[in-house]
Amino acid sequence: MTDTLAIDFGTAAALAAVMPDSKPQVLSGLGTADSFLFPTVMAFEDDHSPLFGWEALKRRTAAPLTAVASVKRLLATGGAELAAAAEEHYFPYAVHAEKGMPIISAGGRSWKPAEIAGRILEAIKNSAEKKTGKSFTRVILTQSACFDEAASAELREAAGLAGFKQCELILESSAVALAWAAERPEDGMFGVYNLGAGFFEAALFENKNGVIRCLARDCAQIGGEDFSWQTARFFLDDLGNPALAQDPVLVQRLYEEAERAKCALSHRGSCDIRIEDAVRKIDYLKAFSRYELGTVVNPLVDQTREAVENLLSSAKLKAEDIKVWLPAGGSTRMPIVREALRLMTGKRPEEAANPDHLAVTGACIHGAALESKQKTPRLADE
Repeated sequence: MTDTLAIDFGTAAALAAVMPDSKPQVLSGLGTADSFLFPTVMAFEDDHSPLFGWEALKRRTAAPLTAVASVKRLLATGGAELAAAAEEHYFPYAVHAEKGMPIISAGGRSWKPAEIAGRILEAIKNSAEKKTGKSFTRVILTQSACFDEAASAELREAAGLAGFKQCELILESSAVALAWAAERPEDGMFGVYNLGAGFFEAALFENKNGVIRCLARDCAQIGGEDFSWQTARFFLDDLGNPALAQDPVLVQRLYEEAERAKCALSHRGSCDIRIEDAVRKIDYLKAFSRYELGTVVNPLVDQTREAVENLLSSAKLKAEDIKVWLPAGGSTRMPIVREALRLMTGKRPEEAANPDHLAVTGACIHGAALESKQKTPRLADE
């Protein structure tokens, strides 16, 4: 095992992987839960003591104003864009623009997004070191294609604050492409449809003798968190009291109900939404169907369709020219999303064992290629 740790730093959660031999190993049990996922949340107790990961996620439910989530989005958001981003996305905590940069107020002080991201990455690093008994000095971090140079610089700064001496970045779709090429080494063109919690990325690749070349790429700030936020807004409207939108605890509960419904409706046609609150005098019960979810999220899914169309146009290709489309990211588990991908490409999406694992697996492969421990697959352009 090398001193390199691969991290897919997501909007909602992160995954970490190492290369103990010739194959990447995604680490489970980071933090306090027996899960591959490490929630990218930093929260604060009443005495301002910090919490990370699953503990921070629990704190967010009880006291949403004390928890900072979705910091990856703030890395990609300038101060001038903050008001629009706060309206479009879900930032329950205090954040304002200062000198052209988002500034977060939490835990009794002000934070740059890179500082919060750095503390979360440090918690992941510490958990991985405890899990493996290895000290990691180098990190391979995934980043969205939506990141500009300033956002990439902030991500590198976060890695340094976390204690890594070296940091390499890889675009998420490129990492997915490497993971796919490792499993399916055949030459040819393939597409990646990567939809996570906060960002979407579509890309076309060509594999030639194990060298992966990107032909075209497009991206958007759309993801599963937006699906949940729009669904929570739907429930708020259904409650019929606009003033409730100013209650952060209730909004957080509705957001979590939306998250639960989104997962449940991936496996069945309907589910019940229930909010009982004697203090707020709310007794809300609603049967919510997959069809209703579709009416809420389809406008967002349509934006990914536009990105795929732009992608094909820029590459001067037609959908039928691409034989394989690989869905990646947790949001591609949704039947609504998978059906949309089938309709926009004319092909049934390929099945991956775990769409969450593709990016971090590819990042791990990229790290091995940079260390010359693995000749192929490798990227031609990064």
